Amino acid sequence: MIKNIVIYSLLIIFLSAGCKKKPAEKEYFPTTHSSTVIPSITISPIQYKYPFFNPNNANEIIFYYIDIEKNINQLLKYDLLSKQKNIICDTKIISQPKWNKNNWIILNNNDYSISLIKSNGDSLHKIINFNTSLYPTWANNDSSIIFSNSINLSSKFTLLKYNIYNKELDTLYYGYTALNSVYNEFIATILNYRDYSNISFSKYNSPIKWETLTNVDINGNNRIEGICWNLTNNTIYYSRYAKGIYKLNLNSNIEVNITKPNLNIKYLALNISSDGKKIVYERINESVINNEIINEHNIYIMNVDGTNEQVIKIK
Repeated sequence: MIKNIVIYSLLIIFLSAGCKKKPAEKEYFPTTHSSTVIPSITISPIQYKYPFFNPNNANEIIFYYIDIEKNINQLLKYDLLSKQKNIICDTKIISQPKWNKNNWIILNNNDYSISLIKSNGDSLHKIINFNTSLYPTWANNDSSIIFSNSINLSSKFTLLKYNIYNKELDTLYYGYTALNSVYNEFIATILNYRDYSNISFSKYNSPIKWETLTNVDINGNNRIEGICWNLTNNTIYYSRYAKGIYKLNLNSNIEVNITKPNLNIKYLALNISSDGKKIVYERINESVINNEIINEHNIYIMNVDGTNEQVIKIK
């Protein structure tokens, strides 16, 4: 009897153990390992930026030179024919310098102030030093500058005109403006909104009445990085970051890409020669070496129809 009880008890224990609920297994989500490693981005230590033609000589340009490793930041003048370069000044700037017919050059300093300097390096002095000032350009036959000014970069900008001789400061427009360019009595600018931007123009010596030319995405590869007039005709040229360089005639309103789009090429600041024949511009060439993207900033030149593109080899 006792033997049967023991056997029965062992049977119950065995069955209870066998029927015990299995503990829930932990869920393991596999880590995704992509076969493509996202490369890091490195800017070339030597950079050539912000080219601009001499308005009195289509064979001469100025540009901004950076050597990161040697801590060199200079505004240079370069003769396209003789290949001679000269240092105008040591400086740090954040937008394209603008050269006028009286040999004054506007500098947009890295502290968001604005200075003037002669093309031979003389008479460097600060003329605008309040709030945040960006994108200065010449106006009124080189007697004035027009620029965007804001309390900070996240606030709306006021478009201002400043006479460099009598020091008068006039308000032209209140809104998000950028990349200003003047042709005779007209100013072209980029008006930025929440999701898009557009190129617009207006007379600036009378109340601003913007006429919109084209709308583009405000961010990404389509964004506008440079704008200028061809002073010999009624045409605006502008760069769309990874899309190319476009021209837009104000009479026909026809937009033409004069370059061949390539995602490894980015287009930035640009300028047209005074004879209306050449365009000079900053171009980023991207290359991938050992999973590292190398961005090289160089200066290129080509005909205004997009032909004969070549890098300016500055040594």
